Amino acid sequence: MQFLLFFACFWLALNAYGLEENPIHERLRALEALYPKDCEVIDIGSSHEGAPLKVLRVGPDQAQSIYINGAHHGDEPISALVVLALAEDLLRRGLQPTFGFSFFLQPIINPDGLRKSHRLNAEGVDLNRAYSLASPPKEIQAVKAFFTTKRPIGALAVHAGMHGVLWPLGSSSAPIGNEDFFKSLAKAIALPMGALMKKSYDDYPTMGEFIDYAYSLGSYALTIEVSTAKAPPLDEVPFIINQTLAGIYRYVELLHKRPSPQT
Repeated sequence: MQFLLFFACFWLALNAYGLEENPIHERLRALEALYPKDCEVIDIGSSHEGAPLKVLRVGPDQAQSIYINGAHHGDEPISALVVLALAEDLLRRGLQPTFGFSFFLQPIINPDGLRKSHRLNAEGVDLNRAYSLASPPKEIQAVKAFFTTKRPIGALAVHAGMHGVLWPLGSSSAPIGNEDFFKSLAKAIALPMGALMKKSYDDYPTMGEFIDYAYSLGSYALTIEVSTAKAPPLDEVPFIINQTLAGIYRYVELLHKRPSPQT
């Protein structure tokens, strides 16, 4: 109920906050204050317009980690709320079930777009098509620098606009290493969500997606499309969050039993 109230306030104020007043980032800081031994807010950079980019570490900072992001697209606010809800749930549960992983949770990749309810960033760039660019936007530079440092074994990009789970590649129909295990991970998430699952390329071909970038660094990366509505009605939000978190926890459990590294 407390989280639903926060969500309602966030929804109403979505276009009214300034660069330094993002309510999700304020909630991350509040969680850090409530659970100082279990989490830490990390500043990893800033957006084109100077808004901070923040990651919440949940659990001890260790080699085996999972990175989850939301709001690549500013018109998909439900994606940011799902990632924040995961942080709230993990901390409330006393870091269960984490299966020994630490989590790096970035609810907002695109704060400028989110503030304006725009898909693109302030430069007019689709940030989930920018990972292969020679000179990507500041937001993606920051994500890549952080991701390269942490090298998480698992990675999830939360989106909205369809209802499904996608595995790499988006840029090619060619088979990938351990593709059967990627399918199993996608199925683990899709079943509790009642969602479809497919290779990202079979959804539609794209270049520069986050999951292709993360896969190239050895991460078991998937896209989760949590809702056909990018900004669903408030009364649908708890159901969307509960379904998605159930799927994410199944992904974490299965990732714990993963096969040998990708080849």
